[in-house]
Order: sequence, then C-alpha cells, then structure tokens
Amino acid sequence: MAELLKNNEEDADWAIIGRIGGAFGVKGSVKVQSFTEDPDAILEYFPWYIKIKNQWKLYDKFEARRHGQGYLVNFEDITTPEEVKKLTNGLIAIPIQDLLPLEEGEFYWTDLEGLQVLTKDGQDLGKVMEIMETGANDVLVVQGDKERLIPYLPEAVILSVDVKQGSIIVDWDPDF
Repeated sequence: MAELLKNNEEDADWAIIGRIGGAFGVKGSVKVQSFTEDPDAILEYFPWYIKIKNQWKLYDKFEARRHGQGYLVNFEDITTPEEVKKLTNGLIAIPIQDLLPLEEGEFYWTDLEGLQVLTKDGQDLGKVMEIMETGANDVLVVQGDKERLIPYLPEAVILSVDVKQGSIIVDWDPDF
C-alpha cells in the first residue's frame, strides 16, 4: 500500500507527499521529510507545490540530496536561512492525477481515508480517519461508536476494499 497523508476537503486535488522541516546550514538548505512509502520516491514527483499560509506555490527548480532519514533541498532563488524560514512546516504536494499508477489491489492512503468500515457480517465499525505506519504493517484508525485500530492485513483482516462504493470489509470482532 502506498503511503500518503490525507488531504483536507479544501485540498482534495492535491496528494501530500512530504513536509518542509527547518533550515539547515547558512546557504538556504531545508530539511524535507518524505511521506511516500519509499522515501526516495518523493524525488520521482516533479514539480513540487508547497502550501504555505493556505496558498500553494509551484517550485520546479531545486536540488535534493539524501541526509539521514530525509533530504536536504535547495530551491532556486532561496539562499538564506531567513528565506527558508518562510517554508518551514510547508506541505509538499503534487496534483492528485500525477500520482504514480499502482498495482492491482494497492491503494494510496488518500483512497482509504474516509471509507466506511464494515464487518463481514455487515456491522458498521465507522470510518477510516487516518492510517498509521507501524513497521510491521499499516493500521487503520477507524472512528465509529468507539475508536478501533485495525491492522491492514489483506486477506487475513482486510477482506475487500471498494473505493468506488466507499467501503472496506473486514474480518474483525466489533467488541475489540
């Protein structure tokens, strides 16, 4: 399953693929955290749009290099820590139609968030509010009459996903 953050309703046309961290050094570098399942995949998307103060701005000229768990990025025309500070905590996105195609049975997190979760017996457990990465497997955070954490384990727990119908069928005890 590909990993992306859920878009706000107002940002439904954007796929959030990362976040700008703080300044690094004195030459205008910024730290970038990738939200893609493979952190290197963030560089396969181009150009980037960055949301700052509720506005999206195109950034199509930059250089990136690996640094620890993320990247250091230098944007053209941004050369000082003061200019970088304006980007801090900005979300990095691409138009949703530019997402890389997935294999059959794979989904972006944005596809799953908001879907109704039902047991195989038809009991409504609620909606997927977010998805957490745990290392071993992803976990659906489902909010209904109570919050449930349901592991994303295809065939074992996740019996079917129907994005068009807006539902996920699970083999899950509703009392758990």
